[in-house]
Amino acid sequence: MARALALLGITAVSCTVDPLLAEGRPCASATACGPDLVCDLDRHRCVRAWVPLVDARGEPRKGDARSDAPQPTKQVDLLFVIDNSAGMADKQLRIQAGFKTLLEGLRAPMPAGPLLDLRLGIVTTDLGTGTFPLPNCTASGDGGKLQTTARVAGCTPPSDPWLALSEGALNVPGSGDLLARASDAFACLATLGAKGCGLEQPLEAARVALDPARAVNPGFRRSGALLVIVFLTDEDDCSVAKPELFDPANPSLSWLNFRCTQCGLVCEQADLTSAGTKTGCVPGQAWLVDVKVYASFFKALAPQGRVMLAALAGPATSTLEVELPNPNQPTLKAACAGATPSGFPPIRLAAVVSAMGASGIVNPAGTDICSPSYGPALGALAAAIRAQLGL
Repeated sequence: MARALALLGITAVSCTVDPLLAEGRPCASATACGPDLVCDLDRHRCVRAWVPLVDARGEPRKGDARSDAPQPTKQVDLLFVIDNSAGMADKQLRIQAGFKTLLEGLRAPMPAGPLLDLRLGIVTTDLGTGTFPLPNCTASGDGGKLQTTARVAGCTPPSDPWLALSEGALNVPGSGDLLARASDAFACLATLGAKGCGLEQPLEAARVALDPARAVNPGFRRSGALLVIVFLTDEDDCSVAKPELFDPANPSLSWLNFRCTQCGLVCEQADLTSAGTKTGCVPGQAWLVDVKVYASFFKALAPQGRVMLAALAGPATSTLEVELPNPNQPTLKAACAGATPSGFPPIRLAAVVSAMGASGIVNPAGTDICSPSYGPALGALAAAIRAQLGL
């Protein structure tokens, strides 16, 4: 029969139901959709499954066939990685003040259409210092867990570990203007204070928070949603590979406050501990995790076009100014000054964000961590998200 149909130019088709044809049908449990599909329990519809293209170490798996183009979506999973160390309190207030600009920008279509389906979580840059107790640093810090504690008097946090917002729906008890309530809930969670560990590890915090093998935040990620990771920090990344870096008694290393620079960068001038200008600085050395590991990890979290990174940080420059106010205490000079005079070049962080190509943005709209308003940056971020979704 098949040969006869082929002679007539007709292809024989198996009577077995292709599971992909069932995409979109109703479902009630995670395993109800059959091969290659999963049940999106938020919408109770079968959607195409995909497996994060990473192995247990966070490296891309070889030969994984599930890298087909993503399907259209209006779902956005947004993770804010916010520095909660000294000097960050006013910057947390600025991101809260500009948050409604982000929400307004995520209406589809502009300016008064329905909101995108947004899920938002917050983690801190504090992963502690292991076995070396330091001021404001515990063993594991906040561990990459979504922050759920209400830190503003009288505020109401979401009913889930994340903020969920879509047209006409918000997982925060109450009534009234949806965007105003969502902004208040964001402030409720994003007021993290400034007493976290001063050895910030934003890249590792994001990896811990999102690594499917660790499952630190189960349920946050949605299959097929655009994943957007936003870093807010006034210092560069210090994601440690060798915990001995945090040993204050280590005689082979400089003053503790300078170690992340000394042991995480390579500049044209070999001695980073002497006073003066250091040029051509790039990530290097083995004390910190190689930035290529993070770039590979984030790219492999979802199919191409489904991961975006943004950083609101110090000025993106490869030049450092080192001062020596006291003997044997090299100090990095701030590259920008604001209400709190601190914004240091994010050389490691910028390298990872820039490795995402068009899906990475460092200091959107020319706004850096010292800018008096983050509204322009968040508006530009919203526009970039919409463009990534083809809206």
